[in-house]
Amino acid sequence: MLALHGKGGSGAQFGAHLQPLVDATSHVFDWFFCDAPHREVVGYGWWVLEPGTRTYQAKTLPGLEHSIDIIKANGPFEGVFGFSQGAMLAAMLACDADAEAAVTETIVAVGAAYPTCEGARFDALVARGGASVRSLHVIGELDAINPPEQAKKVADMFGDKSEVYTFRGGHTVPMTPEALQRYVEFLTGSSSD
Repeated sequence: MLALHGKGGSGAQFGAHLQPLVDATSHVFDWFFCDAPHREVVGYGWWVLEPGTRTYQAKTLPGLEHSIDIIKANGPFEGVFGFSQGAMLAAMLACDADAEAAVTETIVAVGAAYPTCEGARFDALVARGGASVRSLHVIGELDAINPPEQAKKVADMFGDKSEVYTFRGGHTVPMTPEALQRYVEFLTGSSSD
């Protein structure tokens, strides 16, 4: 399971945050945490943005293809768990017919936004009838960084293999018992019912 941190984060920080999930799924997955290749003032990014610009507002995403190439070179991965920029990158991997072989089964996208300047990737996904992978889109109702409607737009592009989990919170990866159970059930295909 590949884990892609958000802008300004690092693999180590993301790993520490996701430790309860890693522990709960260690019998199923080996987790791979890495740093994005583009150095930020604090942490790393999967592409470079102009100061004050959000991905859904950007006209270009310099460095995106480099990040995709790194993931393809290290894959394939059974699944990807991404937050913010990492969630958008995971979604774009599933959209790209060439890159989609890097992810074979599942994507969890937490706090994503629709990368408008890369809309052609999503158009290609819709034209193919949706993603070949299952996806879980985790949306914070109070997310002020990547507004909920942005994450819903990404989820809609994935077709009938997508699921949405909303929580009462902002731009974060929820790790409440309820959220943890939702992740585990989705990733392992099990249910406690």
